[in-house]
Amino acid sequence: MKTIVRLIAITLSLSLALGGCVTTQGADGQAVSSNCEDPSLSGAERQLCLDNKSFNNTVLGGALTGGAIGGGAAALGCLAAKENPLTCALIGLTVGALIGAADGYATAKTQEAARQNVRAIDLVTADIRRDNEKLESMLRSSEAVSRENQKRLAQAEQQLRSGRITLKQAQAEKAKAESGRKQIEATLASMEDAKKAYERTQQQTGENSPAFSREMRDMEMQIAQMRQQRDALNQAITTSRIG
Repeated sequence: MKTIVRLIAITLSLSLALGGCVTTQGADGQAVSSNCEDPSLSGAERQLCLDNKSFNNTVLGGALTGGAIGGGAAALGCLAAKENPLTCALIGLTVGALIGAADGYATAKTQEAARQNVRAIDLVTADIRRDNEKLESMLRSSEAVSRENQKRLAQAEQQLRSGRITLKQAQAEKAKAESGRKQIEATLASMEDAKKAYERTQQQTGENSPAFSREMRDMEMQIAQMRQQRDALNQAITTSRIG
């Protein structure tokens, strides 16, 4: 019995430790700095970074819970086969990681609904409603990031043509604009992950409601708006004459 308890504890602690090491990535898969106090960030970029961190916490908790539960089950199955306890814990960790955020969130919400004797779809709808309120602020931040970096590029091109700055200085300004684009892409990736988690829970439970559908439509609209902001900045970067 002590071995089983120890095994579960090891699997849970490893899963939580792994979750603490999650890095933020943009839509292109490149890592984006999660240091929101980076002095190179503008005010809008810093706010978008902070908003994204707060938004990620919504899904991450459920993902870790679900991953740990799934990993623990796999670990116990391994132990039943009389394998080494530490090896079983590592197997559980791997399984937990493979479950992913969407299934982890779905598992956590299904269990929470059972404990509260309510429908999982109603708990999910409340989460989406809260996130949609956060997304309004995130959209304002991403719009500011897109706009200020488009302006940054235009000014740098003009200054380069007039000889007021060197090519190296202009390239530095372009790099800052690219960093802004990655901040928007990282936020978009977070929003997409949340949307997948909510959709996955609806699919697993088979439940639905008009309120759920309405909140999901609102989320999809806000995601589409942020894509437009990202695309506008990306267009300015790709067409820039700064080499």
